[in-house]
Amino acid sequence: MYRVLRPGGRIVHITDPPATDPGTSGTVDALGAWQWSEYDSRRMMNQAGFTDVSVTRLPAAYLRLHLVRAVRPA
Repeated sequence: MYRVLRPGGRIVHITDPPATDPGTSGTVDALGAWQWSEYDSRRMMNQAGFTDVSVTRLPAAYLRLHLVRAVRPA
């Protein structure tokens, strides 16, 4: 994502489902989806070079979703 995003560009993605137990972060669930904790989502975006990283839990009645936003520095 970082490589193809122009400087100053923004990235937004949803983590579904997020890992609620830090011990399960970075694992694949029964449906084959990767699970990442809020901490790991933020850490990976920062390590990739993004700034202004935010992770927000979305209010959904039946889903657990994290919205991850970040900016590629100009």
